[in-house]
Amino acid sequence: MKWYRMRNDVEYLGRWFINGIRAGHDYYDWPFLSGHLLPAPKRLTTSVSERGVVLDITFAVFDIPVVTSRANTLFLDLFSDWLRSFPIEIQGYCEPFFVLNVTHAIACLDEERSTFTKWTEADDRPDKLGQYRAIYSMVLKASTLTDAQVFRVAGDHTAIIVSENVRVAVMQNQLTGVRFDSVSVA
Repeated sequence: MKWYRMRNDVEYLGRWFINGIRAGHDYYDWPFLSGHLLPAPKRLTTSVSERGVVLDITFAVFDIPVVTSRANTLFLDLFSDWLRSFPIEIQGYCEPFFVLNVTHAIACLDEERSTFTKWTEADDRPDKLGQYRAIYSMVLKASTLTDAQVFRVAGDHTAIIVSENVRVAVMQNQLTGVRFDSVSVA
């Protein structure tokens, strides 16, 4: 099977961009990066940082997917074992939007074949010690991905990896807003 990093299509002409996610008055981005099932949060909101074409899939800060109702239905119908969603209000828009909660993080990075840096004690960030600071070249271990469809790489809070099945479903349904970069598997 082929694997892809699902990314924000920042080159989509005239597209919109959205800000971080809030629950009440507080930013609520970090819980969505864990790769675990979240409890239902308070009312979620965000705003638009740059007006433009509304896309089916848009990434808020830290690669958190925010989707239209149409995209949400597709993802949950086909990949509900890997995702949950929560409604989010986008200031100035009345149509429904949803934040996708990627519920799995898989320890799948082949560290011998990948190029990366990790947070160290010298970085003075004990909360991130040992986690990936940056991954420059990603190679995944095939043995860890047997039935995976949508997941985050354990230790890396931003990358969302999807299977060929997800890519095909998005493309066949002509969902806008994302691109898929092939990921090496060994």
